[in-house]
Amino acid sequence: DAYSTDFHVYPLPRKSNSPGAVDAYYRESKVAGVDIDSGGTLWSDNEMVLNSAEMDDVAAQNNNVRGNSVEYNPTGNAGSESTFRILKREMRKLHARSGVPYTYADFSAMEAAVILRNTRNIDGKSPGELRTGKRADLTTQRVWGCKVVALKPQPWRQHKIEPEGVVGVNLGRAK
Repeated sequence: DAYSTDFHVYPLPRKSNSPGAVDAYYRESKVAGVDIDSGGTLWSDNEMVLNSAEMDDVAAQNNNVRGNSVEYNPTGNAGSESTFRILKREMRKLHARSGVPYTYADFSAMEAAVILRNTRNIDGKSPGELRTGKRADLTTQRVWGCKVVALKPQPWRQHKIEPEGVVGVNLGRAK
């Protein structure tokens, strides 16, 4: 989002999953009460998968047209390119503080995006607040990478002396 500089992370196994991720972004935005302007443009890079009929269909379903960004202009992708710089920095902090290996980078990327959405300051507001109009709520935020105990429901336990919980690592909320 160019106005609020808010971004969402969708780890994808293949680039061909991009249209589905863009569609998920549109749906999540509507649920959050964000009005994506009709008649707007869905900007993308010049890769083949992003110029596909599927991507055109996603834009059309949301009353947008699809366009290509200026590929070789140094300021053309500046807003989106800065995401990769600040997101990686926040991910490194999460891994350094927790000791969780980088094989869990998908999870740390999603958590870093949530942290940046709720804590960066742009004229006294967070990017999430600029995007949705709702103030950031950090009451549900938990420490990423810390030890957690997930309680097993009673029906899942075989007998009464079986442990009531399973020890694990907090990798954030499920998407």
